[in-house]
Amino acid sequence: PPPAAALPATEPMLYLEPATISAKPEEAFSLKVAVKEARDLQEVFFAVAYDPKILSVTSISEGPFMPAKSKTQPPRRVGWVLSPTGA
Repeated sequence: PPPAAALPATEPMLYLEPATISAKPEEAFSLKVAVKEARDLQEVFFAVAYDPKILSVTSISEGPFMPAKSKTQPPRRVGWVLSPTGA
């Protein structure tokens, strides 16, 4: 039989969860930086721009996907920049 058709390659995608948020003034909310279609990902860099007149960052925490220290995986690099606009 002929070989099966190869599936189209998909590119890794970095995105925010949830995609949209409706929050009231002074109401706290959380965003996750997520990735899909990532295989053998060794480093990722991203920037988040925001208006400091509207939002303030209260905390940032590392998630489980790419921990800074792992005993079973090679070292990985994650870089991020919070960029206040209009400041």
